Parts: sequence; structure tokens; C-alpha cells
Amino acid sequence: MLESDRGLKPAALLTMMCLIGMPSGWAATAGHEALTEDAGERLTSQDVRDELVPLSEEQAEALERLPSVREGLLTQPDDVDLRWTRAWCYTELDEYDLAIPEFERLLRENPEDQETAEWLAEAYQGKAFTLLDEDRQVDQALLAIDRALTLMPNDPMLLATRAAVLLTLGQLDKARASLRQAYAQAPQDPALREELQRLEAMMASPSPSTSQPVAPGVSH
Repeated sequence: MLESDRGLKPAALLTMMCLIGMPSGWAATAGHEALTEDAGERLTSQDVRDELVPLSEEQAEALERLPSVREGLLTQPDDVDLRWTRAWCYTELDEYDLAIPEFERLLRENPEDQETAEWLAEAYQGKAFTLLDEDRQVDQALLAIDRALTLMPNDPMLLATRAAVLLTLGQLDKARASLRQAYAQAPQDPALREELQRLEAMMASPSPSTSQPVAPGVSH
């Protein structure tokens, strides 16, 4: 398996993006929709780097590795390392619907594999934000992040992501609860604390819909 400095996106950043209505940036590699089973073999990392969008080092590595991994799987379809690497490549390239089934199978085969569980959680998190960014399928995004949390229930970044999804759904009380859980797991994160305070302040402020109505004919 690959050596990697795996890390989910910072919790506070993810939450802040939804709080202020900004795109998460996970769709920055929108040109990668061509990286399907067929098209991926026709692209090189240099093609994408020059013609589509800049790649991170991890994405460039994934794109370089993918053709040889697929070739190896033609003769060794059950090779665990090749299967794992393919799923990792798909995750780095934001092809979460290709990565998730393979990671799920690998985890069923080896339920104690924590690294696979973590990468599967990351793939589900990525899928959640893709659904929010591109399709606005918020209910499906919530299902994805809830699956991630079954794998890593105390991960502050996943909890913050769940808060962001719930906020998009308008479920402010549940969003605040998830954000509080995230902050409890990472109290050293000042940005996360600020986002929690911002959400609580927003919820404490009266909205126009909750203000007292003015009786007809009465002016202020």
C-alpha cells in the first residue's frame, strides 16, 4: 500500500465554507470527470496539468499510477495492494463513486484495517461535498457523511462536515450539536471555535420571520 500523509480537510474550513455559502473547492478538479475507466487511460498527469486544472502532488501521483495499476489487475484481479492502490487513486482524483465500493470490499475482507477505514471515511466525506457543490443532493450528502462517521465517530473533521450538511438542510439545532461535538474533539482549533460562536450568535439573533408583527394602521 502507498505511504501517504493522509489528512482530511480542516474541520473549521469545511464548516466555514458552508456557513458563508462558499463552494468547498472540492470541485476545483472539475476537469477530472473524464477520468473514468476508459478515459483515464487516455490522459496523463501532464495533459491534465497543462490543459485542464492544476493537480496536487497526490493527484499527479494517482494519475500516473492508475494505468499500471489497472494493467496489473488484469492478471491479478484479487491482489489486495493493487485494489487498494486503485481505490486510493480514485479518491485522490475525486472519483468517489469508484473508490467507495472498492474500499468497502477491502474493509469487509479485513475489518481491522484502520487505514482502509480512514480512507473510506475520507471518500465518503468527499462524496458528501461533491453532492453539495454540484447536485445539491443534500439528503444523499447526509447519508454519505453519516456512513463516514460510523467508521470514525469521533473525528472532528467529519463532525464539522456533518454540521455543514445539516446547516445546508436548515437543521440549525442539529448543526450546532455536531459543531459542538467537533469542537469538543479539537478544542485547540481556534477557527473551529470561532465558527461555533458564529453559528450560536446567528441562532441567537431574531430573524425577520420571528419578529413581532406590526398591527395594520400602526406605524413606528
